[in-house]
Amino acid sequence: MSSRWWLLLFLAALVLLMGAGFSLLGRFSLRPGAPVAAAEVDAGACPRRDELPAAVLPGEEDAAALVVAEKGVQLSIDGTPVPQGLTAPVRLKAGERAIFAQASGDELRLTLRVDPFRPVLLHAVVDPKVGLSLVFLGGWCASCPGAEGAPALGTTAATEPTDALLRAAAGALCKSDWRTAHEALSAVPPAQRRSVTYARLGAAVMQSTRQSSVARALLQASGDARIRALMAQHAALGDAEDQAMGALAVRRWNLLTERYARLVELAPEAPGPVAAASARFGELSNGFQAASEQHRVVDQVEAVEAAGETIAVLVKGLRAARPADCALQERISRAF
Repeated sequence: MSSRWWLLLFLAALVLLMGAGFSLLGRFSLRPGAPVAAAEVDAGACPRRDELPAAVLPGEEDAAALVVAEKGVQLSIDGTPVPQGLTAPVRLKAGERAIFAQASGDELRLTLRVDPFRPVLLHAVVDPKVGLSLVFLGGWCASCPGAEGAPALGTTAATEPTDALLRAAAGALCKSDWRTAHEALSAVPPAQRRSVTYARLGAAVMQSTRQSSVARALLQASGDARIRALMAQHAALGDAEDQAMGALAVRRWNLLTERYARLVELAPEAPGPVAAASARFGELSNGFQAASEQHRVVDQVEAVEAAGETIAVLVKGLRAARPADCALQERISRAF
């Protein structure tokens, strides 16, 4: 029997047991035969009465990343060098990652925010006239000040040659200074904005200010076969990441369901908190089942998060029901 059907049968059984009343809860145990210890009241402080459940499967949230350093560029992530020309996807841990690139005397530093299961594209290139540039998609610039959205690249009077303006923009982006880069690119005459370099720098400004769709449009319009091929490969990673996220959601849901079943065994000790949580968990069970059948990954993840919150509320209620009963507090901790 597949793990999916096992999950559905397990959830159905759990809901039926809830409806049958608390007298049946003692029979539903993932640890058959485990006796319910007699309550032992300790008037002193219980060391675990404030402890809450930890997140299930922590540290398993990462993202696929397509990281490409072209010839002449030294690129590293969190201090780990990236081989030049690498095109096979790698995995990046979710959170803030330190990006460092170096080429022809230029140095680029960027703190990239990686979201779980959101594919990332990093493409570093050095131009002999303009210098170092980095295209990044999928992640967010955590080191960019005031990254709340920049206006469109307008038109201002050019005071310098185009190459100098592009060079100024590239240098500013090496320091995560998207505002200075925006000003320089806005001064480039419209007739000279068809270059791949302009598109790359403009896309970096837009992505730095969380305007992914504009960044992608600039890159697609550039006509650069290399970057367009990388973008297609990056987009294909999205489907695989959705599957990985859905699989992790199922694993987390199974573990949360098991944790919940162990906690409801304590219903005779504190029936009120368990009764309040049962209805909510039943709703979430139905929602997670429907989302799994219809491959709605985002809804699966939301149901898992809500289930974790429901369990945390249940634990708080169980602990508050008999705060001086240290034996019960210990049994609650063992349940999760």
